Amino acid sequence: MAVDLKGQETRGEDYEYIIVGSGPGGGPLAANLARHGHKVLLLEAGDDQGQNIKEKVPAMFAAFEEDPVERWDFFVKHYADESQQAKDPKLTWETPDGGVFTGIDPPAGSKQLGVWYPRAGTLGGCAAHNGLVAVLPPNSDWDHIANITGDSSWRSQEVRRLFKRLERCQYLAEGHPAHGFDGWLETNLADNSSLEAAEPVIKAAVAVSNDEHTHNDGRDGLIRDINGFNPERRDGQSIYKADPRFNENNPGIKKRAFATKEVIVACGVFNTPQLLKLSGIGPAVELESLGIDVVVDLPGVGNNLQDNYEFGVVAQAQTVLSGFNGGTGLTAGDPLFKQWVASGGPYASNGIPATVLHTSSVAESDPDLMIFGGALNFTGFFPGFSQAAFALNDFTWDILKIRPRNTSGTVELRSADPRDVPIINFNYFNEGAKDDLEAMYEGVELARRIYKRVTGPAAPLNEIAPGKTVHTKTQIKQSVKNEAFGHHASCTCAIGADDDRMACLDSRFRVRGVRGLRVVDASSFPRVPGAFPTLAICILSEKATDVILEDSIQLNDDKVLEGVRELEVLVEDAFDNKIVVEQAHLEDGWGLTKASSSNGRANGNGAKRRRID
Repeated sequence: MAVDLKGQETRGEDYEYIIVGSGPGGGPLAANLARHGHKVLLLEAGDDQGQNIKEKVPAMFAAFEEDPVERWDFFVKHYADESQQAKDPKLTWETPDGGVFTGIDPPAGSKQLGVWYPRAGTLGGCAAHNGLVAVLPPNSDWDHIANITGDSSWRSQEVRRLFKRLERCQYLAEGHPAHGFDGWLETNLADNSSLEAAEPVIKAAVAVSNDEHTHNDGRDGLIRDINGFNPERRDGQSIYKADPRFNENNPGIKKRAFATKEVIVACGVFNTPQLLKLSGIGPAVELESLGIDVVVDLPGVGNNLQDNYEFGVVAQAQTVLSGFNGGTGLTAGDPLFKQWVASGGPYASNGIPATVLHTSSVAESDPDLMIFGGALNFTGFFPGFSQAAFALNDFTWDILKIRPRNTSGTVELRSADPRDVPIINFNYFNEGAKDDLEAMYEGVELARRIYKRVTGPAAPLNEIAPGKTVHTKTQIKQSVKNEAFGHHASCTCAIGADDDRMACLDSRFRVRGVRGLRVVDASSFPRVPGAFPTLAICILSEKATDVILEDSIQLNDDKVLEGVRELEVLVEDAFDNKIVVEQAHLEDGWGLTKASSSNGRANGNGAKRRRID
């Protein structure tokens, strides 16, 4: 259970586990451990937005991504080369008057911020605002972990058991051998019957797929309710600088909490390495340059950042394609919202009725392109993208490159101030550029062939992006380099082999060189898990549950501290409480964890500073 720390000083025996972060890694893990009788403190940087109508209505997931009540503003770099970075029309700037400009020609005197990357500070983490898609990664992703670690429990057949345990399948007859029916995570086929206006494009996709032996999911996409887990929640405030309501004058007030077993960090791909580095766990050279005492020289922390490349191919039809025609975006009297309340309708869908799974000519094994489409104008993320995407006559095929070859992205500390957002650079196409660009090119050409097959009143479709002037292979690949984006960042604290110096975790999620500390989130993967990571992270959480419960029976709670060295961990609870978690290490491997916290309110509700120090 999650326990409210507000106004109380807790004792060492109060909690067995402290989990930092309530996303699809930390949230289910906290619930699972609590169900097994353990005392768990779950710390979340944001508050509970479960009753926010934008979170409840599937069609509003993009609008919720930009809602300041849960939004964190991370601005990232795609390239170290500034001349290449400057070619991205999604590049965002702070203007001299304090406003925001997105584009390649900002007003004079503007300060470059970077490319906006959607992140959330709320109960459920980024799963609270994701696109309602549940896709299992290929078996080879799990087998890869088993191969590099020598741990057979990561074999795909073993992991499938975990998926079946968490799934509550709603679209197959009970007893199907590949699915589960008693778990907490509901899965179902999307009802896209109200999106029939886009049928001409979907039929064209089916025709092209049949011709080219490409798998097409047609009208049915898999949806799930990631808010199925429901530990107790706590309100939050705005201390972390990524929060749009950040207040520089809010220092926080310390409080303390204690755990007798472990700390599990589950703050996500950007914040988890930040927390570890601020704790002295990370590349020694970087830490020393900021005056941070090195506890463990772990060079892999914050490296190996990966993401699936995406690129939007947008065309405009002669007729309305959007099923959201007539909706007013939840304003007063919105007829589609009234329909959703009564019986579903268009707002019961995420607006993405078709998916094509394609194997490019350079695929190593599994299909390496997932091309999903809907009636919108979407070429990536920037402030205001959710409004710009709404276009009645437009259709977008989003070309998503599964398992990109580039592993050279980095998350580095901006300073030793835990409120600062880290410096994030994906270093796009630094590695494997030839094959990844070839795959993306083939995806663009496939999308164009689909548009050309559209018949009836909707035809012909006029391509908007990348546009008719981009037609040679060289031009298309350069356009992909200029405008590619992503939102499935992973792998910055990766599991790896014992003899791999860059491996941050062992196969049981344990941080190397530190006892009693684990990481369970998207950063744990050695490579991006499939096309959409949320379901994979939920499975990861189930896996972590098993190994933590197995290890817990080996811990002797009656031991006393002796021969210890301490690691102080500074995080934030949901009341702006600065939580100092002290992880004591016994020579025999038993870990005692204790935490202190502080409370300092700012304006509004939202994210707080998190730190391990």
